[in-house]
Amino acid sequence: MRFWRAAVAAAVAFTSLAVPSGLPTLAGSSCLAGLPQVRQVTSAGARSPEGSTPVLFVHGIDSGPGVWQSASATSIAGQAAALPGTTAWTFSYASESLLWVTTRAIGPDLAEAISCLAAVSGHRVIVVGHSMGGLAAQFAIGMPRSPAAGHLAELITIGTPFEGSQILTDGERVISGGGLLAGDNLVVVAVEAILSACAGVADHLDVNLCGLASVLRSPVGTALEAHSAAIADLPAWPAGLPVFDTAGNISMSVQVGRIYSRGFDIGDGAVTLSSAIAHNTAGTPDIQHCATSLSRILNLAANPCFHTSLPGNPAIVAAVLDAIRAAEAAQNSSVVPVLACPTSYGVQGTPKARYPATETVALSSDLGSQLAYYSDAARSVQPILGPRGWACSAEIGADGSLGIAVYPRSAAANSPAEVDAHNDSACVGCMYSDACQLIPNVAAELHFPNVPCPAATPPQQALTWIAGSPNMSNSGTDVVGFVDPPHVKGFAAPSGGPYTARGLMLYSWGQPPPPGISNVSVINCTLPSSDSQLCTAILTAFRQQNWTGR
Repeated sequence: MRFWRAAVAAAVAFTSLAVPSGLPTLAGSSCLAGLPQVRQVTSAGARSPEGSTPVLFVHGIDSGPGVWQSASATSIAGQAAALPGTTAWTFSYASESLLWVTTRAIGPDLAEAISCLAAVSGHRVIVVGHSMGGLAAQFAIGMPRSPAAGHLAELITIGTPFEGSQILTDGERVISGGGLLAGDNLVVVAVEAILSACAGVADHLDVNLCGLASVLRSPVGTALEAHSAAIADLPAWPAGLPVFDTAGNISMSVQVGRIYSRGFDIGDGAVTLSSAIAHNTAGTPDIQHCATSLSRILNLAANPCFHTSLPGNPAIVAAVLDAIRAAEAAQNSSVVPVLACPTSYGVQGTPKARYPATETVALSSDLGSQLAYYSDAARSVQPILGPRGWACSAEIGADGSLGIAVYPRSAAANSPAEVDAHNDSACVGCMYSDACQLIPNVAAELHFPNVPCPAATPPQQALTWIAGSPNMSNSGTDVVGFVDPPHVKGFAAPSGGPYTARGLMLYSWGQPPPPGISNVSVINCTLPSSDSQLCTAILTAFRQQNWTGR
């Protein structure tokens, strides 16, 4: 019998079940080896991508992966790499960063990177895109026959021009001789001031305002103009994909004489606010406000709300990290049913229901869709996890002992494939019969001397002390994992069949005098090797619940 609740984000420290902690070589992950544009962020230490939620950082126009400052543990990428359950990666198209997102090395290769990270990790990818990096993600996920389709968990953008850049449009007008617009367009005033100040300054400087001015003369400048044909031709977003936008908005003042001044917003200096938050679908976009004056136009790059400063803006960093945490948690949570099993009650009367018909658990959607909780007929007993769609039965004895068995609908209880959990805390002899198989000093601890253990432990059985110690101690709490190979009969049903049996014993005892409260709970999972990840989740939940059935 088995009870399991999947509040599982971390794996049990159980030798035969744990996810490997070492980082596989790129040669061992063939798709990563074939993607030189993808690099892991290791400032917080190398982590295995297997079982992680990948966070992929994509830089913007006229830039490179250096914008993320990956070598620093305090940078946005470094902090993301240190979050529990994640690995962080950068995607580079620096040599083509003045080309449009349809270029092979940008959108299509990004799609391959997303697909690869999803395959290696077993989880959908969170993409953080700065500037045109967000549009590259839009093309990558929506292009025809995209390998990334279905593999993106959420897109988090930083200053992405979803509607193009009105500032670029006005800049193109100025350099083409159009001059100022009628009506004293103050944004064009700012653009003309920038171009005048940047005359003769070298192009392509990531941290210099004039680096962005060079975009006006690049092939991608026209594509990024406001409401351009290239923007309109980008593929539609997949329905239901969460997109969280962050943006900067600089209020610039213009002094005219000693008395008159006017203020106007220029977005982040490259992307207007309306464009940067045009596709937010996940809550409220995060907008950071700053101020400056036209006289300080060449110092604009030092403003924390300026386009190239946003990835290092502490408030933007905090908002992005919060969004990553939420997306990682959402990807690793599922709503599972709590099913009522036919039950044999040792006492009359119907117990009061304690558990709802569904519960949200910390499991990936893929894993959660394969599992369900199983309780007694009244849902009064602490449930255990088991394969979804199986049959089950429960027993609650007059002495308070209880058990749950989950097995295929085509089979009976004690079938070769089964999950079985039981608790015998009301019966000292029953606790001793279970615990003596694994706990050396149980007779003394339970004050049950001179009684032989009902069965000898098979020599092929492997034990792992996850918590506590084989030695008698004052802690009084032990967690022991056991593995019985196929056809090796251990103490816990239904081992001895064609499948490996993997289980846990939760054992606690009370110190005299007077005798304290003792408890023994056991779960055993015998599933085909192809379903080993289900057993891992079931056993992990059992331990995290500290399951007693009550």
